[in-house]
Amino acid sequence: MKFPTTVSLLTRVDMRDKETLPGAKLQMDGQVHEHRFTKDREQYKFTVISDLQAGDHPVELQFIDSDDSQGGIEIISMNVQGSPIGMAIYQCEYTQWQTGTTQRSHLYMGRPGVWKINVKAPIGGVGFA
Repeated sequence: MKFPTTVSLLTRVDMRDKETLPGAKLQMDGQVHEHRFTKDREQYKFTVISDLQAGDHPVELQFIDSDDSQGGIEIISMNVQGSPIGMAIYQCEYTQWQTGTTQRSHLYMGRPGVWKINVKAPIGGVGFA
């Protein structure tokens, strides 16, 4: 059985080089929401909706630019089904593409790379596991 699942991620761009602002995309189960930031300190809410089987599913935010601009993208909060996940947001990892370095419990993407976290789809049709 599949369950409609909505995931939202509130982000903020923090760029010292204000000439080149990054883009990012949120992905979950083949659904993609992409955005290019237009000004420094801009906050943007990414949202994806997908019908998921019960269990764990990866959610990824990709910092899609590959230049050497100074600054990054900060993950401020995450909601699943409209409810904040609170401290569970730190059950994530961020991997920089250039160095291949992976940092756990990290909410600031200082270089292009991918931020990943798993979400649980409802089990038995009620609540989350």
